[in-house]
Amino acid sequence: MLADRIQFHLDSFGLAHEPDRKVEDAESGCLAWSTPARPDVTASRYRFEVLGSVTHEYPRCNANACNNPHRFSAADRFWAFFTGKSGCR
Repeated sequence: MLADRIQFHLDSFGLAHEPDRKVEDAESGCLAWSTPARPDVTASRYRFEVLGSVTHEYPRCNANACNNPHRFSAADRFWAFFTGKSGCR
């Protein structure tokens, strides 16, 4: 079950059970955690994101082709995540 997998990661990272941020829009939902569960735990981060309305393939969208209804680009989302500019920071 997905909730069990998320809880496993939260426990492993020593994070509180409730997310610090929750962002939902037409193309995705995102939960982010950064609050330690105990005062003796070093801060960690965990982010979980789900895409909606896309097929089970790498979502891409460029000038020549778009395989999803919201014009979602995985490369753009990954870049935003790794540069710290994602919507669910």
